Amino acid sequence: MMPLNIARFFTRNPLKFSVTNTTVRYGIAFVVYFLLFTFIVSSSLFVSGLQIAVDEPSPQNIPAPWDKDIEDYDKYQEDIKKAVESVKKIYKPDETYINELARDLPRAFLTIRDAISSKEDDQTKVSRMRQLPPFNLLTDSVLLSLTKTTVPALEDYEQKATVIIIGGTRNPELGAKTNEDVPALRERMKQELAQTLLPDDMKAFLKAFVDSKITRPTLVKDEQATAREESVARASVKLEVQRYKANQKIVGQGEIVNERIYKVLLAYGLVIEQSPWRSVGGIAIIVLVSMAVLAIYVRQYKSKIPQIGSKVILIGITITLVLVTGKAIFALNLGGLEFNSLAGMLIPVAWATMAVAILVDAELAILTAIIIAVFVGILTDPLMRTTFGVQTAIVALFGGIVGVYSVSHLSQRSDLARAGIYVGAANVLTISGLALISGTKVTIWVVGVVLGVVNGLLSSVLTVGTLHWLESGFRITSAVRLLELSNPNRP
Repeated sequence: MMPLNIARFFTRNPLKFSVTNTTVRYGIAFVVYFLLFTFIVSSSLFVSGLQIAVDEPSPQNIPAPWDKDIEDYDKYQEDIKKAVESVKKIYKPDETYINELARDLPRAFLTIRDAISSKEDDQTKVSRMRQLPPFNLLTDSVLLSLTKTTVPALEDYEQKATVIIIGGTRNPELGAKTNEDVPALRERMKQELAQTLLPDDMKAFLKAFVDSKITRPTLVKDEQATAREESVARASVKLEVQRYKANQKIVGQGEIVNERIYKVLLAYGLVIEQSPWRSVGGIAIIVLVSMAVLAIYVRQYKSKIPQIGSKVILIGITITLVLVTGKAIFALNLGGLEFNSLAGMLIPVAWATMAVAILVDAELAILTAIIIAVFVGILTDPLMRTTFGVQTAIVALFGGIVGVYSVSHLSQRSDLARAGIYVGAANVLTISGLALISGTKVTIWVVGVVLGVVNGLLSSVLTVGTLHWLESGFRITSAVRLLELSNPNRP
């Protein structure tokens, strides 16, 4: 009778209530339900997990709760990073820079050719050449010697210089890839020039050209070719998957828990790594949004329903009853951790939705089904480490909605038994669909189907058992009650 007394507390005559403002009263109710829902849904976060640390002995034998493939994504990402880093970067000639060199070298030889054919005196020729690089780095004697070169010999020297200098810059192995490689490239070119049969004055000129013009890397990274090699390296890395069977030992008592074992325990949710308050904050936000959606919907579309304020309080009570029942169900032992994970399939969400549909409004009952499904999903797996929470929420959603439609044409309370059968059938179909999607074992599917049927029957029993109390407690005369009173065959 406590929930009904609370309802009267918030819905009785305002003159007898210390807070006369209706908005304030319902605001207090909103806060109370918000705190209550958040507490119930997040309470399992504070259940103490295993006290285990890396590189410490395990306090007990820990078996695998159910079949699970443990995928080491951290190692996978680390292996990919190493594979990419091991790829040798591919370089290609810097065509823009090399084309500049390919233009500058002929121009330098053209300057010598012009000096050779010039009718000016030697001093004028030397002075004119010295105004241009790289001739400004050469002595007068070298410059004068260059002007004495024959034209055919100069053409031969230019061809040899082009092979050594321009060809060297294009070499993907010997070219300069970074600024640090540039001095080594220049030195290599000058050594090759020194080993040729070119005259000393030509060697001095070409070495000066190398020093003045080879000033930056001659190769650039071939992004596309390197990216292709990196993609091949990434594809070669395989995700390591360790398959655990139910009851297979993860770690024995006294054995050292290494990083790999600790990650397995985390994957099963056997240890809680982060502070629960962060998750509680997230749950509180979801609860707040859900309640706000319900409040806004009522205000916008259902404000003309008689006694809507007290009926919203009733909706809150039905949600609370379902969540409390859910907490009690999760305390049951269904015969092993693998089966215990199915306990959420037993939560009678249709109990609340059928009661709301009968006593308040069918459309509000649909919205209630959605809200409870979200709460039940989080209640099942508050950290969302597995798919059990989502699966439970889907079953709760469809079961709750079918419960609403199954009571839309009730003529007497005994018809609620048929509604329970409809809900059970919907649960069986939903659970079977999820089992096919996830590849659930037959034994687990059978247990889930049984729980779905029990869920439907339990929902109808609880609805029949509480409907009278909710009607009298909130002074609501439901359509079912009116039909029963108008039935001439009723004793």
